[in-house]
Parts: sequence; C-alpha cells; structure tokens
Amino acid sequence: MTVPHQPPPPDRPAPSPWAATAAKPGERVTTRLRRIVDGLPDWSPLPPGETLVRRPRDPSGL
Repeated sequence: MTVPHQPPPPDRPAPSPWAATAAKPGERVTTRLRRIVDGLPDWSPLPPGETLVRRPRDPSGL
C-alpha cells in the first residue's frame, strides 16, 4: 500500500493594509470646520475651489 503524495500548503501572501477589514463604525472625527462669513460680495464666477456659496436669508423674509 502506497501513501498518495500530498502537495505542500499554498504560500500565503503577506498581510497588506488595503486588504484589512473595515474599521469599526463609530463617531467620525475630522479637522474640517464650517465657517460662516457675512458680507461677501457677489462672486461671478465663484472663487477657485468653491462649489457652493450659501448666503444668509433676508431677515425681512422677502
């Protein structure tokens, strides 16, 4: 009776950071701040890098 040949186990790649499991969900902490500035002139076109400028509503409601 002969024992069948068993191949060696496959080589495993080294762990990589992009293949790691996702971080646990929790509170997101960022350094981004929202700044509100009053009295800006009308920009046409918008300044470089700006996609949206929010202007406060008229207090009289019109």
